[in-house]
Amino acid sequence: MTVLVLPLLTMRLIAEERRLGTFELLCTLPVRDHEIVAGKYLAVALSFVAMLVPTALGPVVLHLMHPYPIGPLAVGYLGLLLLGLGVLACGLAASTISEHQIVSAMVTYGVVLFLWFVSWNEAALNASLIDVVRGFSLFDHYYNFARGVIDSRSVLYFLGFICFFLFVALRSLGARAWRGIA
Repeated sequence: MTVLVLPLLTMRLIAEERRLGTFELLCTLPVRDHEIVAGKYLAVALSFVAMLVPTALGPVVLHLMHPYPIGPLAVGYLGLLLLGLGVLACGLAASTISEHQIVSAMVTYGVVLFLWFVSWNEAALNASLIDVVRGFSLFDHYYNFARGVIDSRSVLYFLGFICFFLFVALRSLGARAWRGIA
């Protein structure tokens, strides 16, 4: 559900401001591009966390009725948090490149679903490419967390994924100076 819902949260972050003409007003304020990106990202990330926290209520009640090891569940939630934050960063970057929120959502869906399914047809690849393709697969990195395993490579992948798309969002906002819009 994270992959399906979160692009809808991010599609309006910058795209709607450009469409309504309020982005120019935002740019005249004494804030830098990285502050705009950080503010928008933190706002949507807090919204995601606010949606994620109530889902822990069911497992907590179940744990109270019938105790079970909580570690694998906590690791699964960590993976879900990292996956969600990555999708949000991708959505923010997509929102900076378009004035239309639907285009922004579709670009986010396209990137995330491509990276989710990239390794599912391993039979079509030769043996030397399989490891490279798995290295880019969101599913393969998230699957470690779903099994209850914290793999440092997967954590670094998600952190790099988040940083890359936040960098893309920042560069996309900075591109208006290149076009003479600053």
